[in-house]
Amino acid sequence: PALCNAAYAWMEQRGDPQRAGALIERALRLAPEYPNALHLQGVLQAQRGESAAAEASLRRSIAGEPDRALTHAHLAGLLAASGRTEEAEAAYREALRLDPDDPVTLNDLSGLLAGRGRYDEAIPLLERAMALVADPRDIRLNHALLLARSGRTAESELLLREWLRERPGEVRYAAALAEIEARSGRAQAAVARLEEALRRHPERGDIASQLAWLLATHPDAGVRDGERSLEIARGLARGGAADPRALDLLAAALAATGRFAEAVRAAEAGENRALQRGDRRAAEEIALRRALYASGRPYLSGPQ
Repeated sequence: PALCNAAYAWMEQRGDPQRAGALIERALRLAPEYPNALHLQGVLQAQRGESAAAEASLRRSIAGEPDRALTHAHLAGLLAASGRTEEAEAAYREALRLDPDDPVTLNDLSGLLAGRGRYDEAIPLLERAMALVADPRDIRLNHALLLARSGRTAESELLLREWLRERPGEVRYAAALAEIEARSGRAQAAVARLEEALRRHPERGDIASQLAWLLATHPDAGVRDGERSLEIARGLARGGAADPRALDLLAAALAATGRFAEAVRAAEAGENRALQRGDRRAAEEIALRRALYASGRPYLSGPQ
């Protein structure tokens, strides 16, 4: 236990996964099936992109300590990232059976269900999570987005505008409102809102990515601006060249400007990186777009 506690401190408080890994190895040499050490090993392996090894470690941990909710939740997150959504849902539900009031797991299961279009199940989970945390800003943002995606756009927009009046500098609410504007036929207003948010917060890669994707893939030619999208996407790819989503965005922006051969190469790199990380869903999505670029067509998706 002492070695695991020290490893956790190096992971979470001091940000040194290498030192944490050495301590976990020592713990496992002393007790090869110690559940806490296997759990921490699985978390570190997942952070390194070693999905198969991480899954094996987490399952061994669960075999030794089946009633620990957090291990089931971490396994669920790993399965979800690999596109194994049915298994992930089962693991999240087991975690909630063991700890029904964990807001993180409620939020994560909600996101998984929403990704499968099961909004009627996802939204109540978020509402439970909001009631359990002292600062619900992150969760209520997800709640507003799910309301919009489920068709309750007016309700969602009203909430976001109210929260923006309370916290005018909260860039995440501005980004969410921009998504709703784009989805409801007001893409120019969304672009303007995102440009302003990025001007105020140039360090926010998530805002830059949202803006670049909208400019690259919107079906309205009056909204698309391939060159501006490419400018943003190249900057993001330089900052995170190994990230499959950054490469996917770069490929879409290249295609939007007619650079299809470069788009194919960027998409291939993103697809390969996603596979290395065990994210089969992302790899499949990128592969579908790559096929369009290879045929000389851009990807037009509408707001995302």
